[in-house]
Amino acid sequence: MGVTAIAFKDVEVADYVDHGHVAPEPATEVSRFPMEFHGKGGEYFKIWIVNILLSIVTLYIYSAWAKVRSRRYFYGNTVLDNSPFEYHATGLQLLLGRMIGLALFIFVVLSDSLALQIVGIVYLFLVLLAPWAIWRSTIFNARMSSYRNIRFGFTGGVGKFYWYLLILPFLPLIVLSAIAYGVFALGLFPEVARGHFVAGAPIVVGGLVALGFLLMYLLVPYVHCKLSQYTIDHYKYGQAEFDAELSVRRYYLIYAQSGGLVLLIFVVFSTLGWLFTSFGVDGLNMASMLEDGEPGPLLTYLLMGAYFVFLGVLYLAMVFFQSRIRNYLYRRTLVGSEVQPDSTVTARGLFWLTLTNLLLVIVTLGFGYPWAAVRKARFFAGNTAAWSALPLEGFVADQQARVSAMGEEIGDALDMDLNIGL
Repeated sequence: MGVTAIAFKDVEVADYVDHGHVAPEPATEVSRFPMEFHGKGGEYFKIWIVNILLSIVTLYIYSAWAKVRSRRYFYGNTVLDNSPFEYHATGLQLLLGRMIGLALFIFVVLSDSLALQIVGIVYLFLVLLAPWAIWRSTIFNARMSSYRNIRFGFTGGVGKFYWYLLILPFLPLIVLSAIAYGVFALGLFPEVARGHFVAGAPIVVGGLVALGFLLMYLLVPYVHCKLSQYTIDHYKYGQAEFDAELSVRRYYLIYAQSGGLVLLIFVVFSTLGWLFTSFGVDGLNMASMLEDGEPGPLLTYLLMGAYFVFLGVLYLAMVFFQSRIRNYLYRRTLVGSEVQPDSTVTARGLFWLTLTNLLLVIVTLGFGYPWAAVRKARFFAGNTAAWSALPLEGFVADQQARVSAMGEEIGDALDMDLNIGL
């Protein structure tokens, strides 16, 4: 870490964060402002249970206002430098988005009883709508969030969302499919056009399609990196712009590490399965695990235990990926060239949090959810901070002055949350 937050970004901080090391001390004084969460499970339980009861009584209509109440509670209890965040959306704005989502859901359900062509058109419409809905939700949620009376914002265009979500990922498959069609159209296999079988035709088509899917898979880290870069670069806090410097190489490395864990899990369990089936009768006394040729209790418990262990280790690979991406994104982002976000989430900590929260909800028959949600918020807040060479109060005061001078665009009254599950 260098003299300022800008120099801090030039260090490949993921190298030490990803391996659980402590961040190096700055060469000159750079203050760290930790984030805190002050909410309590008992407090949120009262909000949560009232939200559920009113949503049931109002036939789910109140759920929009319930979501607003929940978000305001969590925002208001998330504190940075002794100041909480705020959420400004209204239940009506969320209700409009949910009405759109309900209408789309009814449309999809009804389409299943119609002709196959109609169903295809409906799902195609939903796919084409998804990037636009994500874009609108990004704008809405940014505008509805603030810190010390300064609103966040998002200025990105919808075109890039379509490019990174619908066009670029499928481009290799589209191009190679077009090439396959062109091969036959140019007469390389004229017998196929006349309905005759050609031995080499399926190989060519299958090879091109397989190559297209392989290239799609290889593009995933690149697309993820570029979409994250574009999204972060178009966030604003007041007049201060977010700026990220993300490395495609780092994304491929994180994907490779996570994929390697999944591959290792698959190899280990495949080997154990082979050993079990090959030597089970003699080494594990398979006969004692069967009753009249059917799986007995011992074998059933053994298989169930192996299944849950497999799911647990697989989820560990998932939280490994989530923690690495989060840490890297935060530590490669600047706000207004003055503030450097920080994230210290570990895969082990996130895994333990998720496991214990799941057990809490199961044991309490769902009534422990408010405590689980509070524990999750406290965990992420406790692993989030901001570095700055200047006091945050000075940075915020500067943004307040700029916003007052230039005016703040709050957005039109038709803004709505379009996070409708697409």
